[in-house]
Amino acid sequence: MKIVCVSDTHMHEPVVPDGDIFIHAGDLTYMGGRIEVSKSLEWIASLPHKHKIIIAGNHDWLFAVERCTARDLIPKGITYLEKELVEVEGLKIYGSPWTPIFGDWAFLYDRREADLYWKNTPECDILVTHCPPFGILDGNRYGEGVGCDGLKKIISSIKPKYHIFGHIHEQYGTKVEGATTYINASVVDSHYDNINEPVVIEI
Repeated sequence: MKIVCVSDTHMHEPVVPDGDIFIHAGDLTYMGGRIEVSKSLEWIASLPHKHKIIIAGNHDWLFAVERCTARDLIPKGITYLEKELVEVEGLKIYGSPWTPIFGDWAFLYDRREADLYWKNTPECDILVTHCPPFGILDGNRYGEGVGCDGLKKIISSIKPKYHIFGHIHEQYGTKVEGATTYINASVVDSHYDNINEPVVIEI
């Protein structure tokens, strides 16, 4: 089975290899309005993958402020997860858009309340979040780790096989730590240029 992962497309439409499952870890848009969301969803709907899983990111405002409107725009064949679990081809996939406070954007929480957002995360094979865990592919351009410690703690408990995320553009890449393979699948760099390839997982 081939799983193709991207994050932080920000209105770009990167060349995506074919596969069985397509996963987008948030920030489909720049500003998250209806027109941008619609265009991004049309692009994802056009992809050939049998299953398409998406979450929102901190730029995807419509999903945060007009949830019903945003969900109504989602074409058939795309599954949107917001603190939800779905089973696809025998794989349990859980997705959540929430991110520690990072400017004035959508789906943000105070780091002191992180446990409230992650404590009910179920065991799963693939965890999809927008933000990284603290200390893993989370360093910003200043060298600061801006991932979430609460998320890192829950991962150490539920031990997903894969954790797919983005948010920190400059940390694109893969890292294996313990039982989990961590994937920062951001396709853009810190200047929002589309320079990174989608990440492909073979299971």
